[in-house]
Amino acid sequence: MTLHDDHDDARDAAALAEPFVLTTAKGEPTPRTVLSVANVDARVAVLAQDVRLSGRERVVLRYIAMGYRYREIGVSMEISPRTVKMHAFNLRKKVGGRSRWDLMRRVLDA
Repeated sequence: MTLHDDHDDARDAAALAEPFVLTTAKGEPTPRTVLSVANVDARVAVLAQDVRLSGRERVVLRYIAMGYRYREIGVSMEISPRTVKMHAFNLRKKVGGRSRWDLMRRVLDA
Protein backbone atom coordinates (compact mmCIF):
# COMPACT_ATOMS: atom_id res chain seq x y z
CA MET A 1 0.00 0.00 0.00
CA THR A 2 1.33 3.42 -0.88
CA LEU A 3 0.08 6.73 0.37
CA HIS A 4 -0.19 9.62 -2.03
CA ASP A 5 -0.01 13.17 -0.78
CA ASP A 6 -1.88 15.34 -3.29
CA HIS A 7 -1.30 18.66 -1.57
CA ASP A 8 1.80 20.79 -1.67
CA ASP A 9 2.45 22.06 1.82
CA ALA A 10 4.40 25.23 2.49
CA ARG A 11 7.68 23.46 3.22
CA ASP A 12 7.61 21.62 -0.13
CA ALA A 13 6.87 24.84 -2.00
CA ALA A 14 9.68 26.61 -0.14
CA ALA A 15 12.09 23.76 -0.93
CA LEU A 16 11.31 24.10 -4.63
CA ALA A 17 11.73 27.88 -4.56
CA GLU A 18 14.92 28.18 -2.50
CA PRO A 19 18.41 27.91 -3.98
CA PHE A 20 19.47 24.31 -4.25
CA VAL A 21 22.10 23.89 -1.53
CA LEU A 22 22.36 20.80 0.62
CA THR A 23 24.26 21.08 3.85
CA THR A 24 26.15 18.59 5.94
CA ALA A 25 25.22 17.84 9.54
CA LYS A 26 27.59 20.67 10.54
CA GLY A 27 25.73 23.14 8.34
CA GLU A 28 28.42 23.36 5.66
CA PRO A 29 27.33 23.20 2.01
CA THR A 30 28.11 19.97 0.19
CA PRO A 31 30.32 20.46 -2.87
CA ARG A 32 28.45 18.23 -5.34
CA THR A 33 26.74 19.54 -8.44
CA VAL A 34 25.65 17.42 -11.38
CA LEU A 35 23.56 19.94 -13.32
CA SER A 36 22.56 23.54 -12.82
CA VAL A 37 19.54 24.01 -10.60
CA ALA A 38 17.46 25.64 -13.34
CA ASN A 39 18.22 22.80 -15.73
CA VAL A 40 17.21 20.12 -13.21
CA ASP A 41 14.05 22.01 -12.24
CA ALA A 42 13.03 22.31 -15.89
CA ARG A 43 13.63 18.61 -16.54
CA VAL A 44 11.73 17.56 -13.40
CA ALA A 45 8.83 19.80 -14.49
CA VAL A 46 8.77 18.16 -17.93
CA LEU A 47 8.78 14.70 -16.37
CA ALA A 48 6.08 15.72 -13.86
CA GLN A 49 3.77 16.69 -16.74
CA ASP A 50 3.60 13.07 -17.82
CA VAL A 51 3.35 11.57 -14.33
CA ARG A 52 1.36 12.90 -11.39
CA LEU A 53 3.90 13.65 -8.65
CA SER A 54 3.32 15.10 -5.20
CA GLY A 55 5.30 18.10 -4.02
CA ARG A 56 7.52 15.94 -1.84
CA GLU A 57 8.15 13.52 -4.70
CA ARG A 58 9.20 16.41 -6.94
CA VAL A 59 11.65 17.66 -4.30
CA VAL A 60 13.08 14.16 -3.75
CA LEU A 61 13.37 13.62 -7.51
CA ARG A 62 15.17 16.95 -7.80
CA TYR A 63 17.71 15.93 -5.15
CA ILE A 64 18.17 12.47 -6.68
CA ALA A 65 18.77 14.04 -10.10
CA MET A 66 21.49 16.20 -8.56
CA GLY A 67 23.21 13.04 -7.31
CA TYR A 68 22.62 13.22 -3.57
CA ARG A 69 22.29 10.21 -1.29
CA TYR A 70 19.14 9.38 0.66
CA ARG A 71 20.82 10.36 3.94
CA GLU A 72 21.81 13.78 2.57
CA ILE A 73 18.33 14.35 1.17
CA GLY A 74 16.79 13.38 4.51
CA VAL A 75 18.97 15.85 6.41
CA SER A 76 18.09 18.65 4.00
CA MET A 77 14.34 17.92 4.03
CA GLU A 78 14.30 17.13 7.77
CA ILE A 79 12.88 13.64 7.20
CA SER A 80 14.38 10.21 7.78
CA PRO A 81 16.41 8.46 5.08
CA ARG A 82 13.83 5.69 5.20
CA THR A 83 11.10 8.17 4.24
CA VAL A 84 13.28 9.40 1.37
CA LYS A 85 13.73 5.78 0.30
CA MET A 86 9.94 5.30 0.32
CA HIS A 87 9.46 8.42 -1.83
CA ALA A 88 12.10 7.07 -4.23
CA PHE A 89 10.29 3.72 -4.33
CA ASN A 90 7.03 5.47 -5.24
CA LEU A 91 8.86 7.52 -7.87
CA ARG A 92 10.31 4.38 -9.43
CA LYS A 93 6.82 2.90 -9.66
CA LYS A 94 5.40 6.06 -11.26
CA VAL A 95 8.30 7.07 -13.49
CA GLY A 96 9.76 3.66 -14.19
CA GLY A 97 13.10 2.15 -13.41
CA ARG A 98 14.66 -0.19 -10.94
CA SER A 99 17.11 2.09 -9.13
CA ARG A 100 17.68 5.71 -8.24
CA TRP A 101 20.19 5.83 -11.11
CA ASP A 102 17.34 4.96 -13.46
CA LEU A 103 15.42 7.91 -11.98
CA MET A 104 18.45 10.12 -12.62
CA ARG A 105 18.61 8.99 -16.23
CA ARG A 106 14.89 9.64 -16.72
CA VAL A 107 15.32 13.22 -15.50
CA LEU A 108 18.43 13.77 -17.61
CA ASP A 109 16.66 12.43 -20.70
CA ALA A 110 13.53 14.56 -20.17
